[in-house]
Amino acid sequence: GKLRDGLSRHYYDTFMLAHAGIDVEALSKPDLLVEVVHNKSLMFADKSASYETAVLGSLQLSPTEAIAEDLKRDYIAMSDMFMREPPTFEELLEGIETLQERLNTG
Repeated sequence: GKLRDGLSRHYYDTFMLAHAGIDVEALSKPDLLVEVVHNKSLMFADKSASYETAVLGSLQLSPTEAIAEDLKRDYIAMSDMFMREPPTFEELLEGIETLQERLNTG
């Protein structure tokens, strides 16, 4: 299917939250993920989501190769929405991959 316009903004926001240290705080509260997943499944249910896989140790944050090019196009298209120069798409993916590893290894 077609990638939803603006989806890359979620990757950017996640990247920036990690740079602000929110990942460290989140890792100190592992039950928070369980609560967030439960809330999301009740309040903002998405039939394409697999909420049961959202567990520390097996989180998949990095985009698949199948969507990476579309995500890059979306990120470039959004570039004028940023207040200051955003990280390059490659830096964004590298940061997301680092975050994914950190969250999955604790």
